[in-house]
Amino acid sequence: MNHCSAKVASGAPCRAWAIRDSDSPLCSAHSGLLGARPGNTNAVTHGYYQKKFSAAEIDSLFDDASENVALRQETALIRVVLRRLSHDLLNEEPSID
Repeated sequence: MNHCSAKVASGAPCRAWAIRDSDSPLCSAHSGLLGARPGNTNAVTHGYYQKKFSAAEIDSLFDDASENVALRQETALIRVVLRRLSHDLLNEEPSID
């Protein structure tokens, strides 16, 4: 088995073992084989807890006047999260009421 024929950022030769029976002896990092396979969705995020809300989401939640701002903000967050979750479970595009 051979070592990788590529050079690292410092200019030194790579010390990793090459992939067996590869045409040019390269390790998995230098051959481009690292990372997820095409179509892998394991790292896809849902966005339920994102810090920014769309303008339409904010407008639809704060139509009523409320005296307690902290409770109002917490209620708004819960409503947005539940709305996104319900639309995701139904495989629908979220609509603004």
